[in-house]
Amino acid sequence: MKICIVGAGAIGGYLGAKLALAGEAVTLIARGSHLEAIQKNGLKLLMADGSSQIATPSLATSDIQEAGLQDIEAGRATEIDAIVGAVAELGKLTQIPTPYIDAIYASVKLLEATKERA
Repeated sequence: MKICIVGAGAIGGYLGAKLALAGEAVTLIARGSHLEAIQKNGLKLLMADGSSQIATPSLATSDIQEAGLQDIEAGRATEIDAIVGAVAELGKLTQIPTPYIDAIYASVKLLEATKERA
């Protein structure tokens, strides 16, 4: 499975390290010196018992476009309905306009439909 984690800080880094150590293909999106450290040394996971493990992600980058459209390219369904669709629905229910969310949702649905026809 290919997994992309946007924001490899404390929580994202921990999840990315655990997934990479479990053998998953993990892409981490990070910035600055943290990104440089991940690229050079991997992620060091310190355990409560004092032990540590080094996880090496498949890719560590600051450019999310390098991660690609993983689900769409693999022909899998995306999580767009559960994530972005839910926010758009909440906006409608509360009468709060969500034009950017609506545009993202429509764009991904178009990409999914285009990929299905290809």
